[in-house]
Amino acid sequence: KSMMLHSELLRADAEYHRVRRGECGGVMFWMFSDIWPSGTWSIVDYYLVPKACYYSSKRVFEPISPIITKVKNQTSLFVVNDTLNDVAGALTVRYIDTFGNVYEEKSQEVTAKALTSNCVIPLDDIICENSERILVATFEYAKKSVKTFYYPDLWKNAVFENPKLDVKINRQSESSATVTIKAENAFARAVNIVVPDFSSTYISDNFFDMEKGETRTVEIKAKDAFTYSDITVKTWLDEWDR
Repeated sequence: KSMMLHSELLRADAEYHRVRRGECGGVMFWMFSDIWPSGTWSIVDYYLVPKACYYSSKRVFEPISPIITKVKNQTSLFVVNDTLNDVAGALTVRYIDTFGNVYEEKSQEVTAKALTSNCVIPLDDIICENSERILVATFEYAKKSVKTFYYPDLWKNAVFENPKLDVKINRQSESSATVTIKAENAFARAVNIVVPDFSSTYISDNFFDMEKGETRTVEIKAKDAFTYSDITVKTWLDEWDR
């Protein structure tokens, strides 16, 4: 589970630099992959298995992203647009807890200009010191929705309830399937799909958080045939074998 710390560090670092567009010209990974079996800062291990930070990095580098971060001691919600086109959409931020309660919600229409980073909503006025409180921002545009989570307090002290995941597997072929997951009872931390051979299996997203009531569908494509029993879904509350 220590890989989640690695994942959070890289995600937070990339987010901070992305909102400083104009002051920072980009982010370079060191390292992308390992050249021998070892514990390093790579996002893909020696056996070509993506680590948790591979997926968090994939999410954070969405060309158009809502980002919550702290700049000059001010926590704010930004919208970053790295494309060549202006994008109009609906921006929403919620202050929730791990049990599914919503304490604050703000929404507004936003036009993200091409190649810009804009501070849209200051957030310090709604944040309190509480390990169970989480900020969730969603930007919806052109029939697409991009979401980000931010933990104002260190989540290692947070109490997580059993999210009671509802998992449905829809087979597409002998070696591919979609996995639809719903967090029915509470916030789900670090939802991860476990398959027999990670090195030869494509998983569209993994190690992600889910709000109470949220549904996510993940695509799986393997090199060899597999059965339903080969796929398991875990969260932060479960024991991990890796």
